[in-house]
Amino acid sequence: MPTTLIRTATTIEDVRQEAVLKLAAVLQMLQRRNDPRDHLETVRSLLESLPLSTGEYGIAQNRLRNAERYLRSQEHGAARFELQMLAGSLHNGSAM
Repeated sequence: MPTTLIRTATTIEDVRQEAVLKLAAVLQMLQRRNDPRDHLETVRSLLESLPLSTGEYGIAQNRLRNAERYLRSQEHGAARFELQMLAGSLHNGSAM
């Protein structure tokens, strides 16, 4: 598992921004045909740190889990879609 540096986040908005930035990095890895699955655990940890409603958290986790399944099946386009949807919802302030 690669060593990942996570900046110390002091506010909820910092954590949200860190999750968005990490998802952007994962999407870039996908674009370069690199396997980003090891980095998705960091995204999962950041999501767990956000004050999301039960519904928002469930949707976010489902998107992340779907992306992981698509990556295992070599369905990079579908994985990218799930991660883009997750990143967009986090960028807009919700995980819906």
